[in-house]
Amino acid sequence: MTLLGKLLGSTLVSRRGETRTEEALAHKTVVGLYFTASSCHPCQAFTPVLATAYRNMTLAAYKSLPMKEQLDVVLLSLDRSAPAFHDALLQTPFLAVPFHRREVVQDLWKRYEVKKIPTLIFVDANGDEIEREGRRFVENNYTDLRKIWEHLAPPLSKQTDMEWSIAKYITVLNDLVHKRGLTEWRVAHHVRVSEDSDEEVDIVYGFALTTSLQEDRIDRKRKRKASAQQTSAVNDEEQSTWSCFLVLPAAYSRVAPRSSMLTAARNSLALRQWRRSVTTISAGNPSSSSSSENEDRPLPLKGIRVVECGHLIAGPFAATILSYFGADVIKVEPPTGDQVRDYRELDSTKTSLWWYSLGRNKRSVAIDMKKEEGRALIGELVAESDVLIENFKPGRMEKWGLGPENFEATNPGLVYARVSGFGQDGPYSSRPGFASVCEAMGGFRYVNGFSDRPPVRPNLSMGDTVAGIHTALGIVIALLGRERGVAAGSPRKGQVVDVAIYESMFNLLEAVVPEYDYSGVVRECSGSTITGIVPSNTYITKDGKNVVVAANTDTLFVKLMNAIDREDMAANSKLRTNADRVVHQAEIDAAVVAWTATQPLESVVAVMEKATVPVGLVYSVEDMVKDPQYQHRGMFEEVEIQDGATTRTLKVPAILPKLKSTPGRTQFAGRKLGQDTRQVLADVLGRSTQEIQQLLDQKVVFEP
Repeated sequence: MTLLGKLLGSTLVSRRGETRTEEALAHKTVVGLYFTASSCHPCQAFTPVLATAYRNMTLAAYKSLPMKEQLDVVLLSLDRSAPAFHDALLQTPFLAVPFHRREVVQDLWKRYEVKKIPTLIFVDANGDEIEREGRRFVENNYTDLRKIWEHLAPPLSKQTDMEWSIAKYITVLNDLVHKRGLTEWRVAHHVRVSEDSDEEVDIVYGFALTTSLQEDRIDRKRKRKASAQQTSAVNDEEQSTWSCFLVLPAAYSRVAPRSSMLTAARNSLALRQWRRSVTTISAGNPSSSSSSENEDRPLPLKGIRVVECGHLIAGPFAATILSYFGADVIKVEPPTGDQVRDYRELDSTKTSLWWYSLGRNKRSVAIDMKKEEGRALIGELVAESDVLIENFKPGRMEKWGLGPENFEATNPGLVYARVSGFGQDGPYSSRPGFASVCEAMGGFRYVNGFSDRPPVRPNLSMGDTVAGIHTALGIVIALLGRERGVAAGSPRKGQVVDVAIYESMFNLLEAVVPEYDYSGVVRECSGSTITGIVPSNTYITKDGKNVVVAANTDTLFVKLMNAIDREDMAANSKLRTNADRVVHQAEIDAAVVAWTATQPLESVVAVMEKATVPVGLVYSVEDMVKDPQYQHRGMFEEVEIQDGATTRTLKVPAILPKLKSTPGRTQFAGRKLGQDTRQVLADVLGRSTQEIQQLLDQKVVFEP
């Protein structure tokens, strides 16, 4: 054991458990001794910076440097209670001297003459100081680990020009984000340099607000030129508030034939290339797929990474909502793909039209979950993410070693969302549950239809969609609670969001439960009306159209009766209140039926609108697409899909709700199975090209 190992004691701990010091620090030539305490405010500010630098050692940009093998950090806690120590340990990736060995910390405090916390001292294997002002040095250089390593362990092993380019541009981009206010940037992959060359580069581009940039540090001539090119490229789509366009070569170049070209006349990559292969980088998350092309504020969920291990509808729809508002969703699919890809109407490529909507804005990764190596990859993705969504049968994820407890140590801030038919516990939890079954048990089917026929279902998987909305809501609530907890000084803790489809439908039952509990009343189905509110019904017009009229209040009832020339009923004291009208429902409905039977649809709508009585046509999708209100509100968005040898646009529904300042948007249609496998493995997990190819050859992962 080295001298430093003897100073630290025989064992160290981490959030993964206890380990022998000799094994943990084997081959370590540089060790950072970090003196800290969880109650120390300066420590609370510096610890995340140090943790970020520590985690970044695994980035592909620094793979040629021996930092990961030769450098480590040991936390020397001055916490006075074991719970405080363990909570702090769970929030960091560091090794630590065990709490019950506090005398070791005191001895090291004296040995290195520490005066205050936080203090970070880098030492060699013999315990000799290399850098005493480690905190200051890391704070000033944490975006450039190459500089840190060069300072701590010279001479630096020689890097290739490509590797230096990687490190250099990561430094440039971090400087732009953290020091100069760059809101976000993207990487356009595989861009041809010229028509006469097969060389390709990855291009980084982004927007920044001049109000948050240091103007004296911008090349004004290049800024004006780039701004003019961008304005031409986007055909005036750029908002006037964006005043700086930056284009930098990205991490590396490749040589491979591609169809995309970058020439002086085609500098429009900012709005074209990224739609096919996008990596959005921000200070909060180094790989988010959300866009902010024309906005002053980022989308509300930008920087949140979601792993979706869902299938069919409920779980995937929750992820679709999150992706629409900026979350980076990585959809993990089996080699055969999500079954929704084959549902209902198919296009010329035999892909479900529904898939293009439900799979929008998601990166597709194909992994064989039945293989241990595949499950290990999923575990790594989850460890690097904020949210996991799964809707397998309860117990399946635990069987695979991917249950919530498996991430408590490695990712305590994880929000783990689970969707199932009947919830994760209880006597029915093991039952399979599709929307149809759960709509029935949730009480929804009982109150739908006509009393002389079996209960009816809408021609939609309503239970799945409603459960998906509940799941998205639960995730956002959990994320908000996590961040507010951190702001209040608590550890960054996630939680499990348990959504049952039958309970989501149960949540729609309004007053059904209290009415039964108090009065013993069981609400029954009521055809095209609604129990206890009169008049509210569907009526047939002279030209055979269906129209809904709803005069639910006392004032509206009077307006309706006057509008259909039934002033006698409007003035009838026996019909003054809703309770009165419920008793005389048949009489009131008969009056409205008699009037609509004499009027064409257009006349009914005109009279009701003039009287300010709510009226609604029963729309088909054809009616919706043609309707000016739908069009004005932007309820249809278009995506580009493959259609034989060409492409075409496809309408998909917008996702609600509408946010005034940061509205969500559809970035791209559902992608091919495994289309983003390589990118995600490289960008998120830092796998090399050779490692990815090996996984493909072993059929652990797949691509088109």
